[in-house]
Amino acid sequence: MKMKPFGSFGLEERFGARVPFGRRSLPDNGPGLAAGTGHLSGMVCQACSGGRAGRLAVRLTGRETMAMQTKKRGWRHVAMAGAAALGMAGLPGAAGADDDTARIKQGYAIAPVKLNVGNRNRALIGLGSYIVNGVGGCNDCHTNPPYAPGGDPFQGQPTKVNTKGYLAGGNQFGPFTSPNLTPYKNGRPAGLSYSAFRQAMRTGHDPDGGGILQVMPWPVYKNMIERDLLAIYVYLHSIPAIKPSSGK
Repeated sequence: MKMKPFGSFGLEERFGARVPFGRRSLPDNGPGLAAGTGHLSGMVCQACSGGRAGRLAVRLTGRETMAMQTKKRGWRHVAMAGAAALGMAGLPGAAGADDDTARIKQGYAIAPVKLNVGNRNRALIGLGSYIVNGVGGCNDCHTNPPYAPGGDPFQGQPTKVNTKGYLAGGNQFGPFTSPNLTPYKNGRPAGLSYSAFRQAMRTGHDPDGGGILQVMPWPVYKNMIERDLLAIYVYLHSIPAIKPSSGK
C-alpha cells in the first residue's frame, strides 16, 4: 500500500520553544488520522508513535474506505478545534502562539493615543496596548472620565476614549483615588521602575507605602506571565505623559 508522510508542522509555545509533531508515515487510509493533524502538548497516540494501529495495512472495501475518510475528516475537525481553543493552532492563516502577531497588530489599531515608540521594542508595545486597551480595562479606572463627551458606549454612543486624560488617574472609589499611570515622573510609568511595577502587580503592595491595593484587580493580574507584564510596562512607557491634576 502506498505510504504518505505525516504532517510535520509544529505547535509554537509562548517563548518560541518548538513542540514538534514529527514526520511519520501512515497508510493512505490510516486509522482515522488525517495527514497534517497532530496531538496537542506533544502527546502522541499509538498510531502516531508507530504502534500496532499505525502499522495496519489492510485491504479496504469501497464502503470501508468511505467510512475511514469520514472518520479522518472528523478527527481533523477535532484537532483543529482543540488547537484553536488553546490558541496554539499551527494552521495556515493562524497567528503563531510564539509571536502574538494578531495581538500586536490589534494593539496598535486600538491604541487611543499617539505612541512614542523610539527605540523600544515595537512588539512589546503592541502587545501591551492589546492587554491594556483590549483586555485589562485599565481605561475605566485610570482615566477620568474614561470617555470623551459624546463617546460613552454605555449611553449608546460610538466609543471615544478621553485622550486628554488617558490613564492619568484621578477617579474616586470611596476613599481611594486611581493613580496616574503615564510616564509623567522620571519618564517612567507612574514614576515606577519595572521592579516596583512588577511587585505591585504581583503582590498588590502599594509602591507608595499605602498597604495593599484595594480596588485594582491585582489578584487577577498577578497571574500574567512575565512577558505580558513587561509588555504593559513598555506600553505605558510609550504613552503621552500627563501631569496629574488630582490623585497620585
